[in-house]
Order: sequence, then C-alpha cells, then structure tokens
Amino acid sequence: MCRLNALTSNASQLRKLLNRLSAFAPQWAASARATDGASLGSGSLLDGAWRWRRLATWFEQTTAGREPSELEAELRHLAKRRLKLVADLVAAKAWTAVVARIDDPTQRALGAYKIANALAQQRYSRFAPMYQRQLRAALDECRHAVPVWIMPVERVLADFRCESKPPFNILIVDEASQIPLTRLPVLGLAERVIIVGDDKQMSPATSWIELQPTFDLLNTHLDGIPLANTTFHVNSSLYDVALARFPRRVKLTEHFRCLTEIISFSNSRYYRTLVPLRDQLPCPGWVPTQSVLVSDGYRDDDDCNRPEAEYATALIAALIKRPEYAGKTFGVISLLGKNQSKLIHDLLFDRLGPVVMSERRIRVGEPAILQGDERNIIIISTVVSDSANRRIGAMTSRNHQQMINVAASRAQDQLWVLHSVPADAFPQNDERAALIRHCTRVHDATETFDQLENLIDDRSPFERDVLRALTDRGYRTIRPQYAVGRYRIDFVIEGPHTRLALECDGDRFHGPDQWDADRARQEVLERAGWTFVRIRGSGFYRNPTRALQPLWEKLNELDIPTGDWRGSPVPFELDLDLQKSASKTNETQGVTVADNDEAASTQAASTQAHAPSIVPTKNPQADAWGAAFSAADEALRRRSESTDKVDDQSAD
Repeated sequence: MCRLNALTSNASQLRKLLNRLSAFAPQWAASARATDGASLGSGSLLDGAWRWRRLATWFEQTTAGREPSELEAELRHLAKRRLKLVADLVAAKAWTAVVARIDDPTQRALGAYKIANALAQQRYSRFAPMYQRQLRAALDECRHAVPVWIMPVERVLADFRCESKPPFNILIVDEASQIPLTRLPVLGLAERVIIVGDDKQMSPATSWIELQPTFDLLNTHLDGIPLANTTFHVNSSLYDVALARFPRRVKLTEHFRCLTEIISFSNSRYYRTLVPLRDQLPCPGWVPTQSVLVSDGYRDDDDCNRPEAEYATALIAALIKRPEYAGKTFGVISLLGKNQSKLIHDLLFDRLGPVVMSERRIRVGEPAILQGDERNIIIISTVVSDSANRRIGAMTSRNHQQMINVAASRAQDQLWVLHSVPADAFPQNDERAALIRHCTRVHDATETFDQLENLIDDRSPFERDVLRALTDRGYRTIRPQYAVGRYRIDFVIEGPHTRLALECDGDRFHGPDQWDADRARQEVLERAGWTFVRIRGSGFYRNPTRALQPLWEKLNELDIPTGDWRGSPVPFELDLDLQKSASKTNETQGVTVADNDEAASTQAASTQAHAPSIVPTKNPQADAWGAAFSAADEALRRRSESTDKVDDQSAD
C-alpha cells in the first residue's frame, strides 16, 4: 500500500511536470509521453539541452527574416534609386526656375548676346571694342537666365565685370594650379569661390619674366600687405595664392584614375596621403609599369633622341595589335623640350596614319600638355644620354618634381619609361632616376597558398574557418587582409577578369557600433567597382552550408573559377619592328636605305629591355626637303595672315 501511494504521488507529479513542459515545449512533452520518458535522456544533460534549445529557438526567430545578402542588394538598389530621384528633382527644379526667369526682355537679351558673341570673335576688327561692350551689356541682362556658365578663365574676365554686386553667387575655378597670377581678378566675380587645384602639379611657366621689376611693383602697390613678395610671386599660381590667403581646405584623397602600382610613385614621393582605390588589373598577367633601357640612345644638338623616339613609335604600333590593348588610348610625354615631342608625333603619324591616331586618341607633348588629361597607356621619353661633352643636368627642384609628378600620373593602366642611361647615371636625388627605379621594380604581392593562413590574425578563428571552407571548395587565388588604400578587406577572391570582396562579420570585431563604419567603407569601395559578400559568424557556425550558399552563387555569377587559374608567369614580350619606322620615314623623302638585319630582327621588351643598334645618319637630300617644306609652311602662314587682315577690313 505504501508503494502504491508513492507511485500515485510520483505519477501526479509527473503529470504536473509534463503539463508545464507542454506549455513551453509541447513536442518534447508529447515525445516523453510516447516513449515513457526515455526521450528525456539523462537528468544530468537536461539542463544543458534545455538551455541549448532555448538559444536555438531564439536564434531561429531572430534570423527567420530575409537573408543579409538580400537586404544588402535591396539597400544598394534603394540607394541608387534615391540618388536618381534626387538628381531628377534637382534638374526639374533648376529647369523650372530657368523657364520662370526667361521673360520677354531676357529672351531679347539672349538673342542680342548671341549676335554680339558672333561679332566679338572678330578680334582684329577696329570695331572689336564696341562689339565687346555690346556683348557685356547683353550678358548683364541675360546671365540670370542660364543657371551655370562654363567658360575659360580668359573668356570670363573678358565678358563679365564686377560692378556694385558680383555677377555670380558661386564661382568654381578648376585646375587652378595652372592659372597664372594675372588671372587673380576672377575671384571678384562671385560672392563665394571654390578653388580646385593641386600644388604638386605644374604651375604656369613664367621663367621669361624678370623678377626685380615685379618686386618693385609689389613694394609700391602692396606695401601694407604682409608677405606680398612671396604670396604674389610671379611664379605663383592662383591656387598658390588661395592656399596662402585662405587656409581652409578640403582635401580629396581618394584616387580612382591610376592603378595602384602607378600612382604609388607619386603617392610615396609627393602626396603620402592618397588612397588608391583602383587595383583591378585589366587582364591576367598585366604589368602596370615598365622600364626600357634604350642602350644606343643619344641626345643630339636639337635635344632629340631618335632611338627613343623610334622605340616609342614601334612600341605603340606593336601594342595596338595585341588583343589586350583593344580600345586603349595612348600618350607620349617628352621630359626634355618640344623637339622630341615633334619628332615622335611625326614618326607616329607616318607609321599609323591620322585615322588610328584619332581612334586611339594618341597625344604627344610635354607634361604640361597632358596636365588635366589622361590616357590608358603613357610612354615617357627621358631624352637625355651619357655624353663626354654634355653632362646630364639635375632635375631636383620643385618645378621638376611637379613635372615628373604630372608625367607619372597620366597613365591609367600602364606606364612605360624609355631611358638611354641607367638610373645610377643620373645626378643624385634626380626625380627621373627615382621614376626609373620605381618602374623597374617588380610589383608582385601574390602570396603562395602555404602563406595564406599566416596572414590571418590569430584572434580571428572565424576567418580561419572561412578560409578553410574556401580552400576545401577548391579556390586558390585568395588574398587575406587585402589592403585597398587605408582600408582592409578580410578576403579577396580573384578571377581572370573580376574579383569578389568577402567580409566576415564576427561578433568580436563587428558589433552593432561598427556597422555604420563598415557600411561607409563598403560604399566607398563599391564606388570604386568592388563587389561585396558578407558572412555573419552566428549564421556560419549555426549552419555553414546555408551561410556559404550566397558566396558560392556570387562566385559563380562573377565567373571566378576554382584552382590556380593564373598558371606560370609569362614574361612580357613584344615584336618591335623598329627598322620599319626609319625606313618608311626615309622612303617618303625619296631615299633608299639598305636593309639592316640586326635592326629589323625581333626584339623583346621586358622589365629591362634593350633597344637594337640603330644609328641615324645625316641625309642632305632629306634636309633639303625639310627646308623646302618649312619655307612652304611659312609662305602659307603669311598668306593666311594677310587674308585675315583683308577679311577684317571687309567686315569693318
């Protein structure tokens, strides 16, 4: 009877406990009833199992919503849509305001301005001052009808006058580092001025101006202004003056134009704060910088280096034929004088013709000519050579630094430097020598597979586990802790033409307070062309297969293959037909040149390539033809000037 009472009491207690359990875990309670309690397991494990089930339920409820990758995609879509809506709204409001301002008097003034503008182009007419006054009067009436005027500085100073009130609310002066001090009055044409420039780029050339008379004028007229002789120095640009008088600056550090290997030269020597954001190579095996030693190059009395010019011509002709250079644009920069630029331009024109030069936007000149411009491929000719009776002058001044900086930062995808002497032959601290050494250095930061794990922080087991999942999947072109400017990406998985940024959001380093900073960083890199996938540590450890599925899908979408698709590195080789350039030039002048097998043989341009032995010879007949062409050009120019004068008199 006692045992029966005890069992009855235990059964009653069990029913109460199962009823309580059913309220919170009905499936577990039903399983316990069906198996006579066997499914409950050992009592020592119940507490841990209960806590685990509670945490698992909480996690599933918390993550039951949409996948982070879906939310990221929707966020990007909404951000783009917002930008478009804002741009459309601004444009609509601007055009609405424009239409509202154009009344009948304004329309008449616009018509008068159009006529006066056409007449004002007759600069040599004796009525030109009157036409200019009429143009300014028409502008005073109609300038408010046009919300934005985009004009050269010279045109702005000629057409607008600052009277009782500046004609503009805001004036933006671009490329101010190239604008001379004589254009300083442009600052008086607006209530507020934004000056955009770069003091590390070339300033206006004023070496022909004597300094003492300018100092006398400054002392006479600007005696009360502190540091006037230095602030308003004749060699200063508009940007220099603004920098000295208005110290408030907004510095733009993100660099999108050049590949990292190219802009790193200017960044390390001149800027030090740039954030290069473009490091995706155009194709596998691409070499961003090349240095070519033209061993037989020489500088003649006209400051020309014909072997370097012919090498540059043959190089462009060879590159154009390669499929990886399809659609690429080219530029050639001479670091010494205009004669070398003219020689290279003439050789290219004869070799390629005007159609190809136009299609490839081939431009040849000194650094100042390409300042503010850019090309996919830039070839720099240093011109100078080692000569017993002519030493190499040093390029170490601030002006030389600006010149080399401009030349070295015009190339978007590839920079070539042609030099006839090795870097050690230049004077000490010469900027050209530094550029040659930079382009000679091999830029290869690819780690081997065995080194990958060592690059991961010991405090991040999550990243190690993700790396193991990637390698188990077969991916080998992985870069952990990849640096992009001042930013770092946890993993970059590279493909032949694309790459993927993978971020591992672990709870230890990516708490809620870090989310905004991570989003801002990701937006900057996405503007630079990066594609991101993010993996949450909690989701990865709860269900690795499910957490990694968006990663595998994105890798397949970007055509990033498994395995080491790079293969063995292949040296960069080109077939350069250098003799063709010289032969064609002489053939057009009626001269027969004997074949030179050594010069016409196939040449390989690698990181340190040597030009073949080509020694140009003086040709009296060619010189006579050149003199005849020069005389003809001079006669045509004089005839054109006389015709212009007759036309001006007729217009008067």
